[in-house]
Amino acid sequence: MTGPSTTPVRSDRELPKSADVVVIGGGIVGACIALELAERGVRVVLCEKGNINEEQSSRNLGWVRLTNRAPAEIPLMIDSIGLWADMDRRLGRATGYVKCGIVFSDRTDAQATQRQDWLLNLRNTGFRVEELTKEAMGARFGGSSFPATYSIFSPFDGRAEPQLAAPAIAEAARDRGALIFQDCAVTAIEKSGGKVSSVVTERGTIATSTAVIAAGAWSGALCESLNIPLPHLDVLATAFRTTAINDGPDVSFGTGDFAVRRRLDGGYTVGSFRSRAELVPNSFRYGWRFRSALRTPNMGIHVGKRFYRELKHTFGKAGILDRLAGGRTLDPTPWFCQDAVLDEVAAYFPFLRQARVAQAWAGCIDVTPEQIPVISTLGKTLGLHIASGFSGHGFGLAPGAGRLMADLITGRSPRVDPAPFQFSRYQR
Repeated sequence: MTGPSTTPVRSDRELPKSADVVVIGGGIVGACIALELAERGVRVVLCEKGNINEEQSSRNLGWVRLTNRAPAEIPLMIDSIGLWADMDRRLGRATGYVKCGIVFSDRTDAQATQRQDWLLNLRNTGFRVEELTKEAMGARFGGSSFPATYSIFSPFDGRAEPQLAAPAIAEAARDRGALIFQDCAVTAIEKSGGKVSSVVTERGTIATSTAVIAAGAWSGALCESLNIPLPHLDVLATAFRTTAINDGPDVSFGTGDFAVRRRLDGGYTVGSFRSRAELVPNSFRYGWRFRSALRTPNMGIHVGKRFYRELKHTFGKAGILDRLAGGRTLDPTPWFCQDAVLDEVAAYFPFLRQARVAQAWAGCIDVTPEQIPVISTLGKTLGLHIASGFSGHGFGLAPGAGRLMADLITGRSPRVDPAPFQFSRYQR
């Protein structure tokens, strides 16, 4: 494994014969759904094919940001910010959440105009940003020389630790009655009379009336097994952490090319926005929907071993377990020199010049055509739901997404309008 070391989660021993809800996927979204349901007295089982939090939920930047969200995501993110602020007390465990604020800077006038246009979305929300002069921006980062034409400071944005958060949420869900099973891949969702009747795992079958697919980059394979097409593109992103730095700035920084945020261990996580679209045979089915995304300057196209491994799955009759033969965890390798990225960033931020790269990793992001998640019922089968396609935004949105999905399942009036996240947008 090249990914960060994440807090281990204990598995329960005996698979139950029945449950009210089975959540498929042990990332932060699946954990938040399980927590919300367990707190409402729902008998919930969380099944993870590998280990809790080993994929993208532990490999992201750890930002909890409202700024620059798609307009459809803003109400959900506002709900999530409130939940993050109370998360450690609610869980009785540390997630590393800090409302540190983020500085966003733009190099060009065109980028600055786009950001100013986005700020109109904050009208009537009660959230306000502070515009910074170039000198004020530089002063926040120990004399930064970043060539900003326009900068803002969003004091309401924050961060948390991806290696801590999902495990803490999952363990808190267990405290409230949820059962958690790792190395327990779901191989089928069975239906009877137009309703979900059971979830079949490699360890046995669970009778249930409700299943939630929250499996990130694996969600497409599960939907495919149900003959439900889910348009998604797998995008590889990379990041690294530095050694600890004394007296470094607490505020995070983001621009169009890279992002930097303080870690609990005293180092920094640095993410480069150079991404790769990882093509698999099924990508060609939906490629036309992603034509705009594939033309962006920082997006490359990659065909690797996974393409050839999944070729037989596309044209054959291989099941979910056959897909896991290549590994239960998507663990891509960083594809460019992280030391060069650190040198590039440190040229603008003097406090990073004393640091060195401690670890680098890559992760696989499940991206929808609109880069907006699907949090919804799925198809025409009663009791079948999905929370996926978070497009790299899932870490910050997860608490609100978990509450929204729990509202949909239990029939409670949602705090956030679910309409923008409906799966039906792909069936028109």
